[in-house]
Amino acid sequence: MHCPVCLDRSPVELLTVDALAYWRCESCQARFLDPGQLPDRAAEKREYDRHENDTDDPGYRQFLGQ
Repeated sequence: MHCPVCLDRSPVELLTVDALAYWRCESCQARFLDPGQLPDRAAEKREYDRHENDTDDPGYRQFLGQ
């Protein structure tokens, strides 16, 4: 496995949360989900489609104001 940020091959398992393994690159310190546990395109699209970015929503406006 390699780091998706710097492509180094020295990631170490950092922790497991809800059965998902997260890794840390020893070179650039990036943290990332185990590639084998990433959602497929269809699941990712379903999650994306759940988002309702309404400009009248104060929470959404606050997010955009960052």
